[in-house]
Amino acid sequence: MKAVNSARKEQKWSRTSVKALLLSLAVLLMLPQWGGRAAAEESGTSLPEPVVAAQGGTNVTDFYNVIMQTGADPWVYKHTDGYYYNTFVNASGVMVRRSKTITGIEAGERSLAWSPVKGTMYSSNVWAPEMHYLKDTDGQYKWYIYVAADNGTNANHRMYVMENASADPMTGSWTFKGKITDATDRWAIDGTVLTIGDQHYFIWSGWEDTDGSFQNLYIARMSNPWTISSQRVLLSTPEYDWETSPGRINEGPQITIKGNKINLVYSANGSWTDSYSLGLITASTSADLMNPASWTKRNQPIFSSANGVYGPGHHSIVTSPDGTEDWIIYHSARWPGSGWTRNVRAQKFSWNADNTPNLGEPVNPNSPIAIPSGEPARIRYQAEEALLVKDPAGTSSPAVRRESSASGGMKITNLANAYDYAQFNVNVPEAGFYVMSVRNSNGSANAGDASHILSVNGGPGATMNIVYSGANRWGASTAKIYLQQGDNVLRFTKGNNLADIDSLDLSRLNTTELLFGTPGYTLGLNEIRSLPLYTVTGTTYAAITAGVILTSSDTNVAVIQAGNQVKAAGAGSATITATYNGKTAAVAVNVKAEPKTVQSLTLTGPEPVLISGQISSPLRATAYYNNYEVQDVTGSAQYTSSNPGVAVIDPATHTVNSVQPGTALITASYGGKQTTHRITVIAASNAVQVTSTVKTPSGVVPVLPGVVNAVYHNQTVQAQVTGSETAGLDFSTIGTVQIPVTLKISGQEFSSTISVEVVPGYGLDEIVSQLRSKLANNSYPLGNGAGNYSAAKYADFVAAVDQAETLAGNAELTLAQFNAELNALASAEAALLNSLNTTQNGITYKAYRDFSGDTAGKYPYGITAQDLTNGATAVVQEEAGNKFLRLTTTAVSGKANLFLPYLGEVSAAGNQRIVIEYRVRLNSSFQYANGAMVRNDSGTSNYSMVTAFDSGKILVQNGGSNKVKVRDFSLGTWYAIKMVANWDAKTYSVYINNESVPAATDFAFRHTGGSTLTGQLFGVDGYANASIDFDDFKVRVTGD
Repeated sequence: MKAVNSARKEQKWSRTSVKALLLSLAVLLMLPQWGGRAAAEESGTSLPEPVVAAQGGTNVTDFYNVIMQTGADPWVYKHTDGYYYNTFVNASGVMVRRSKTITGIEAGERSLAWSPVKGTMYSSNVWAPEMHYLKDTDGQYKWYIYVAADNGTNANHRMYVMENASADPMTGSWTFKGKITDATDRWAIDGTVLTIGDQHYFIWSGWEDTDGSFQNLYIARMSNPWTISSQRVLLSTPEYDWETSPGRINEGPQITIKGNKINLVYSANGSWTDSYSLGLITASTSADLMNPASWTKRNQPIFSSANGVYGPGHHSIVTSPDGTEDWIIYHSARWPGSGWTRNVRAQKFSWNADNTPNLGEPVNPNSPIAIPSGEPARIRYQAEEALLVKDPAGTSSPAVRRESSASGGMKITNLANAYDYAQFNVNVPEAGFYVMSVRNSNGSANAGDASHILSVNGGPGATMNIVYSGANRWGASTAKIYLQQGDNVLRFTKGNNLADIDSLDLSRLNTTELLFGTPGYTLGLNEIRSLPLYTVTGTTYAAITAGVILTSSDTNVAVIQAGNQVKAAGAGSATITATYNGKTAAVAVNVKAEPKTVQSLTLTGPEPVLISGQISSPLRATAYYNNYEVQDVTGSAQYTSSNPGVAVIDPATHTVNSVQPGTALITASYGGKQTTHRITVIAASNAVQVTSTVKTPSGVVPVLPGVVNAVYHNQTVQAQVTGSETAGLDFSTIGTVQIPVTLKISGQEFSSTISVEVVPGYGLDEIVSQLRSKLANNSYPLGNGAGNYSAAKYADFVAAVDQAETLAGNAELTLAQFNAELNALASAEAALLNSLNTTQNGITYKAYRDFSGDTAGKYPYGITAQDLTNGATAVVQEEAGNKFLRLTTTAVSGKANLFLPYLGEVSAAGNQRIVIEYRVRLNSSFQYANGAMVRNDSGTSNYSMVTAFDSGKILVQNGGSNKVKVRDFSLGTWYAIKMVANWDAKTYSVYINNESVPAATDFAFRHTGGSTLTGQLFGVDGYANASIDFDDFKVRVTGD
């Protein structure tokens, strides 16, 4: 029996914290919407003639400071050939890419230099490669890559060397030279080379002993580019607070020489922390560099977190393309506390009078900076210039919303339905290849990667990945695309999850490489297609018509046929590689499970109301295919009029001739799809022009006024609006939309249209929509019992949502009004959360949920859904009078991870103990589930204690990585788990089923940081057909 008590305790949910929670976790603006596109005829409507925004673009010479949306340890070297060479690691191994510009490195030409060899000491954990052009002992300059690797055990990390004697490192062969080490052969990473005259020195980060408790910087002489010839000498050890807390680390040494000053700029502190920063050690080029006394270390960092950039470090220094500027390229955390989830930035710096670098601070990522001198200018297209089109089957609409961090103060958001898209009409002066950089952000609720499907000039779709960084934390997706001279259409359709678009930049590509015309292709099953291929030299290009060899990475997905055509053989993804004249190019091909078919058909053009005898604008039929191709099929479609006596179609001009007053449906048919367009014909004597202005926020269907001003027979009159037809109309694009209406003047009805101006909004409508969904689909336990919320506070919250809804469609809403409504909603929800009763029988809990007051079939309010992917569910169930929470995944591997937040301070001292209890039952056999991963406040991935379930075993984690089996479990059986933590000792014991003897005694915390516990993560992390039940969550602090 679940006891109840009416006592309450005020909790620490503030209006500010709830507002931040709603925005930062994207509960309001970024939640996934309902997907799936049906044919237009199924809804019985067609899309209107799109309102094409002015898309002239603006010539700019600035950029926003992200040059790679994901990456770390960015080694970049500018060679005498004008290329910037960047080495990095991916699943294949060590890659080399090059670009003529700093801002275009991510889209640069790539080649594989080296793959780790299985079963060796250098088979795993390949880190931070650097490529140098060095003089060998034979007097020849050669390319060398230095990289750290191990055999899967971090303690075995050592540095290794590859050599390439070719003048072009993209085509020459790389020879593995072996390990480079001093006599101690200790742990080593981040090796770099300093050259003074003909003498090379190797500088790296290493362990003094073998325990790995801290990292130092060492230097040694080299007898050649792959051999150390002296003892190592200590250059620097972590000694200052900014170098030692929380990680005692010096790493990532890089050398730049100015005059006679050697500047060794290094990274300090934990690379997984926001405290990561750059320090400086200097020496003279004439000094004895093997003497530690020759080196002088600064006692303060020279570059650290600032202006919304966190944990900057592990950098490179290069000059601009024309050599007149110095630039630092560095990585930083993608969001505060993101750990090893990083992006790459670049900014100009200056020099101090003593020839040391003045790096300043990381520039604000939302403030544009001048492009490196010598890079080509860009053409920028802003979000508000795009055409936005809603999926005909969608329930929400894409929108342009105001956003202060966006380049033009506005962004495209809520591309949420399966076939929503944003279209940019761009114009370029010459045909050729361009670098496209899209400033975008991914704040998806599940923190997973997002994507948009790019279609160039109606071609098949290419997937553009957009990594998670959080809402309005902007990154950039880049691609090389072929554009024709003059007008081009770039369409971005929703892919995975949700991502916003701020702007799009185009700059002319200058390179020498082999390129496909687009970065990827989507094909229907059994579709056969030629993939255009070009040689590019500088800014000129030539199509290749013969001599190409194509190969497929997976012939079950894509096979090469005669004439170098690609056939889609089976659903999935494959890489097509082209080889021509010693060069290679690769492109991704995604194959649908179904053949290429028309997904939907739209009909645009004719005005909705015509005067008898008037000829309409031409019909335009557009077919949208499931491979994201778009074709104008106006000349191929079949057209009919439901009432030729009212409106007849001219087959030659595809116009509609209005014959006499009445209504007709114009139907277009193509590819098995149909769509209709309603036309009303009126007599000239019944023409009424509405003069009232109506506005609506982008993405919001307007509420029309009941009475409008109009002109009838040259007289100004007032007309009553008695009917309107908004079905099939799209109010997403900034511009004007005509709504067919029925008016009544002096008792007589007339057909006319009202012009609606679509303007940028703030998104209050979407906030209200998401809160309505939350109210409808969540379970709110209300009442006086423990684990219940106040019914009165719930009513206040509903009233606040009602009030916000009255303003949601107000196009004149100001920022102050929007913020006031947001604050009111946050205050109401904070009051609801704070009304939670966590006291039972005189005991106050830090968390309490027994589900007795919940509604079966709904999601439990107050518990955060961290991951619910691939159809996974989390709903309250009832069985034999007991309610509990069930988490399930489908036959497709998915995640069902929830987070139970703790309230107030959850720590203990002296004899106090933290007691965490829950009940659990596994209903199906799957590999692994988290019972309780108890998080502390030092980071979202830092967990102090862990209990889990693995293939029939109950596990308890002891220390950083050791999960210990403490008992077997049986399916269908409830188990009561109690974790008792000694906060001071950083240990915990675990009891099962209220037994007096613990199953685990004084196990060490997994992570010892933090000052308080914040909550527990529980659920299924990536398995299919999983079912697990939870009940009776209780957390309290006991003792004196």
